[in-house]
Amino acid sequence: MTQFNPLQTIKRRFFSMRNGIVADTLRKAGSPYRIIFGLNLPQISEIARVTGCNHEMAETLLADNHTRESQLMASMIADPAMIDHDEATRWCDAMLSAEAVDVLCLKLLRRISDPVNTAIRWTTETSPENAPLRRYAGIRLMWNLIPQHSPSLRPVAAEAARQGGDHAALAARLVEEIDFLAGE
Repeated sequence: MTQFNPLQTIKRRFFSMRNGIVADTLRKAGSPYRIIFGLNLPQISEIARVTGCNHEMAETLLADNHTRESQLMASMIADPAMIDHDEATRWCDAMLSAEAVDVLCLKLLRRISDPVNTAIRWTTETSPENAPLRRYAGIRLMWNLIPQHSPSLRPVAAEAARQGGDHAALAARLVEEIDFLAGE
């Protein structure tokens, strides 16, 4: 019987669950990945659950920016204790799609040591080296932090909505959600 290394095992699982219809739909919608197996998030989450927390493997999957499922799963098996603000920024900048950023924020970044600071810094950054998805990531991360940190997030989200731009509507909805949960 052939033995496979852990990365080969993960890729074989991706291949065994592939869905051509989903993959074709993602390609037609403009997904930036060269390889798309078409797995849905519950399928990727199941493979991640079986794999367990493995930060070294997460780094390997993150580096595989040609494969959609690799980037999505990386966030699911990374160790949040290994991620500070600079590492979170590196991870965010490595993501190629809004879908990957959404998974990154939900599965990993909301569990790092200081997610509020990271979210606020990304949302308020204006420097030209700011990666295209970083401001979006800051707003998306705030969505994951609403229950515990609404008072500190609301002014930042309100300012992002006021400034306009690509993510102003998302920031405005965040403010509405915070106000609703506060009973205002």
